Amino acid sequence: MSEVKLNQSVSKALALFDVLIADGYQGKQLIDIAIAAKVNPTTAWRLMKTLEAHGWVVEVPASGGKPSVWRVATQLASIAHAYQRDALHRLQAIQKEYRDVTGEELTYG
Repeated sequence: MSEVKLNQSVSKALALFDVLIADGYQGKQLIDIAIAAKVNPTTAWRLMKTLEAHGWVVEVPASGGKPSVWRVATQLASIAHAYQRDALHRLQAIQKEYRDVTGEELTYG
């Protein structure tokens, strides 16, 4: 079977995002993200601006001539919340089916 060829731009963008969230959500300078992801800084900037345009990251300006930092934006929280809601709905459906079949409630703990 032949190996699937991955899109390099998407892979690089995801590598940047992985580096950004690796140590928490305090934010990182672009050069640090680029180095850790092994991506050219110019390419990293272009990809981060694309992620920013789609709501995944935000560039936070720094004062005093310091470089700005990049942070995770609200899109990640939105996706996580939607996933959590979906998982809860699926769990509730399983609980209902269990109750309908056995006449018993599922308990935790």
